[in-house]
Amino acid sequence: MGCEFGEHVNNFLRLKGHAAENIHKIESNPEKSKHLETATTKIFGYEIDFVNLRSEEYVEDSRIPSKTFGTPEQDAYRRDITINALFYNIHTRQVEDPTKKGIPDLKQGLIRTPLAPFETFNDDPLRVLRCIRFASRFNFLIDESILIAVKDERIKEAINTKVSRERIGIEIIPVGPHPALSIKLIHELGLYDTIFAPPQDYHGTLDDSKTSGNDIATLLNIKQGVIIGEIQKSVIEWQLENADGSKK
Repeated sequence: MGCEFGEHVNNFLRLKGHAAENIHKIESNPEKSKHLETATTKIFGYEIDFVNLRSEEYVEDSRIPSKTFGTPEQDAYRRDITINALFYNIHTRQVEDPTKKGIPDLKQGLIRTPLAPFETFNDDPLRVLRCIRFASRFNFLIDESILIAVKDERIKEAINTKVSRERIGIEIIPVGPHPALSIKLIHELGLYDTIFAPPQDYHGTLDDSKTSGNDIATLLNIKQGVIIGEIQKSVIEWQLENADGSKK
């Protein structure tokens, strides 16, 4: 449905004399908690994703829910955080807040999940990183209930087993203008070893005291090398900030 809707949008843009970018399809992969097919493109320079509203029903003896079309309210409660569960009604030209939490949290600068955090993260463990990314990007506070849920070993295990390294990299690289805050949150939540674990097919050891970021990049594939480079810069910035704080 996302691709079909995206093509309709492109046809409308062309009809109005605007340039239209190609539509790219990202296939669903339920085993890695990528439940829905997504279409992505750029409109007027902005990256836009197209995906249908969803609900879900759990099949007996299966940890993977089957996805069905849902209402805006059902879809909103399956979102990662409340500020991402806001809808713009193109008919009324009004912003709608089905969870009744998104607008208040946006005003207060708070990162909170629509449902109980454990349920939200168990559905898609990548949402843990999205909480960190948006907190860093907007310099928002993370709700205490999220901090408690993230430290649950079951969630850490879900990140390792249900989320691909590629999806982790996509969330980690665009951390925004406060990369040191991302590293600080990752450290405080005890997620460093979970997120930055070496690839499964790597059997060597890395000595942080003797190995530079460039050396690590040569051992890993290109995508992971880019991630390590970004993280190295963030860690250095974080260390410098902590050093300055200790001197005061």
